[in-house]
Amino acid sequence: MRLGCDNVLGSTAQFDSCGVCHGTNETCTTTKKTFRKNMKKKSYAITSIPVGARSIHIFDKTQSGHSLVLRNVDTGENVIDTRSIEWQTTTSRYVISAGVKFTFSIKEGGLRRVTSSPGPILNKMSLKIYRNKTDSKVPSVVCKFVTEKEKDAMFLAARRATVKNIPKLLSYIWVKYGVSECSATCGGGFQMEIYKCKKTDSMKIVNERKCQTNAPVLRIPCAENACKTYSWDVSNWSDCSKPCGEGERKRTVKCVRVTNGKSKGMKPKLCMAISDRPNTTEKCSNRPC
Repeated sequence: MRLGCDNVLGSTAQFDSCGVCHGTNETCTTTKKTFRKNMKKKSYAITSIPVGARSIHIFDKTQSGHSLVLRNVDTGENVIDTRSIEWQTTTSRYVISAGVKFTFSIKEGGLRRVTSSPGPILNKMSLKIYRNKTDSKVPSVVCKFVTEKEKDAMFLAARRATVKNIPKLLSYIWVKYGVSECSATCGGGFQMEIYKCKKTDSMKIVNERKCQTNAPVLRIPCAENACKTYSWDVSNWSDCSKPCGEGERKRTVKCVRVTNGKSKGMKPKLCMAISDRPNTTEKCSNRPC
């Protein structure tokens, strides 16, 4: 049997967009910030997202390739930072911060979109954009989130009390701490995200048993570049140097690197590390003179 937002078993009561039980969205406000300008400076602040915000949605319409950083202001953690290499080697991921789950996708053109679980967020967030010197596109970044209208001091105090009490329900959460080394150097490998259990009010690392759920498990593709394969490229033997008796014949032997079916001449020592160099000459005899 379903439990409604009014904590009554069997109730059909639901939260509205801004978290009001039995609400009709009349007290909800959707904030939309759009950033669109030439990237003349190194970075620009797009917006800040207050404690209690819900349903965060961020996307770059132009997929300009400039880097976005979503930061947890209270903890100092970069929840999303597309400047780093690890963010450029995956197609879709998620991370938990400020008491909500942020799901995002990345393509070759850069960050595609970020969405959060309903919330509310427990920490103040900030969104900045950093210039990519190799990309001249003008970004068009949109950040939307929902908050509740605060009509009077009593309502404001009640709202703050609600947000303040949320950490009691989410005392411990998994927070992304880093990633493991790639399992391969080429040809396709994977990294594992590393999570630590933290206490929400202090964000201190605690024993993993405090987090009552299993840590998120996510494999991130890495080292997807083709491996460089070195081999000896050997031509056919030439004709024997003498029509009769003992002579000599020759062939060319080159070290090549094969990548995606294409070969390129390389230094012989690279192939000699794999196998001995084949002979370039040998004795031959057609018939006795």
